[in-house]
Amino acid sequence: MFIKRRKQDKTESPASDTLIGSQWRGVSYIELVRGTGAFSEASLLGRGSFGSAYKGILSYGLIIAAKVFNLQLEKAVKSIGTYSSEL
Repeated sequence: MFIKRRKQDKTESPASDTLIGSQWRGVSYIELVRGTGAFSEASLLGRGSFGSAYKGILSYGLIIAAKVFNLQLEKAVKSIGTYSSEL
């Protein structure tokens, strides 16, 4: 999993940073598990035809949304390829 974020302005805190910008940072699965409360119902943002989305807060304060695809659906697997190529 990778997230993209812009360079931090000296007047901004990491928690106020957005994902728009020019820097990519890898995020481990364990960091996602911790940040989303193990993908708990409390962090669930919504469910769709291809999977679920969860809100999380990474260890350094960045608020994220993690999309979890249902890999048992053939269309979801194709969607991952399309989504990944857009990043």
